[in-house]
Amino acid sequence: FSNRKDITSFSLGDKDVIETLTDGEHAGQKFMPSGAMFIKNSCVKRYSISEFDEFYITTEKNNLLKRSKLQKDDILFTTIGYYLGVSALVNSNVENANINQNVVRLRVNSKFTTPQYLACFLNSKLVRFQIDNLFSGTYPILTYPKIKALKIFIKSKAVEKSVTDNMIKAEKLHIEALELISKAQKLFIESLNVDFSKI
Repeated sequence: FSNRKDITSFSLGDKDVIETLTDGEHAGQKFMPSGAMFIKNSCVKRYSISEFDEFYITTEKNNLLKRSKLQKDDILFTTIGYYLGVSALVNSNVENANINQNVVRLRVNSKFTTPQYLACFLNSKLVRFQIDNLFSGTYPILTYPKIKALKIFIKSKAVEKSVTDNMIKAEKLHIEALELISKAQKLFIESLNVDFSKI
């Protein structure tokens, strides 16, 4: 692909492509019943971030972990374990959450591509093929150099725009779906008329 003139290509490690590449704190966290959302690598699914895992840290601790605090349109990319090489885009629901050390927060320079296109591409078979060929051992970890070695391909601006538009639409529908689920859960709990504090 790199030699084809009809395809734009670059590596994530090329100059100025990545504005931010960082992982979460390399230490255990004390989880709380409520507070700032904390995202483990198991919370990152292909194209979406689970909001039902209910891991929270204090707001004070979250504010201390500024390096890994999420911004909208950041890309999360898992680096280890069963969920290695899975990508999702940060939406407004999980903005300001934090991550553990097995997830990287990645922000791409808009001069190269959109976060929507990159998040989608990182979940593709083309990237899976690259990842599989990066490892020879039995305990693969996507280190920063390995992430930076990944090559991204864009067929055309028209394809990039179509992917981006569809990802934005999917994100909107995903947030709407979560709101409906939340309403359904509330209705269900209220209909039971049970004081769970007395159980």
